Amino acid sequence: MARRGVFELRQVLLRYELAGGSSAGVRSFVEADLIPWARDHPFVRVETQVHRGHPNVIGQYGRLAKQGVRGVSDATASSAGGASSAYIGRVGLSRSVV
Repeated sequence: MARRGVFELRQVLLRYELAGGSSAGVRSFVEADLIPWARDHPFVRVETQVHRGHPNVIGQYGRLAKQGVRGVSDATASSAGGASSAYIGRVGLSRSVV
């Protein structure tokens, strides 16, 4: 999301498992939609990390914000990754700040 013409999200880290069922939506998003999204948003640094445990999205939006994306569908993962500037930057900060 842009505020006064400036896109506020600076960095996104998508963490997920290779085999876990709760990571299925995030894996699908990473495989199909992440590269086009990153091309559309060249000012956002995008990283992925395979780890053990439930998937989450960590965004740097002035401060760091972490949002769990456990058990979400592909469409929900796409919106969480694609609209993470609005989701993480505004709603996510009130939930769990890292």
